[in-house]
Amino acid sequence: MDKLTKSQQLRLIEGLCTIWENSDKNSPDSLISEIFRIAHLNGTCKNSHLDWLIEAHKLGEELKKQGIIDYKKEK
Repeated sequence: MDKLTKSQQLRLIEGLCTIWENSDKNSPDSLISEIFRIAHLNGTCKNSHLDWLIEAHKLGEELKKQGIIDYKKEK
């Protein structure tokens, strides 16, 4: 599984923030947790977090399908 580029990480976080802006804003806990996981993936941790990486790619595909972001598009 390919690591996320910095641009992909930022797009995923942007997509999550867009979802938050358009929600009822009840509980940010799951959003904050997801943002942490995405930001952590290319950090200095020695654990590759393959399960988090797979979930991040799935999230990117879902956000793309919904027309929120295209996480694979490079600027």
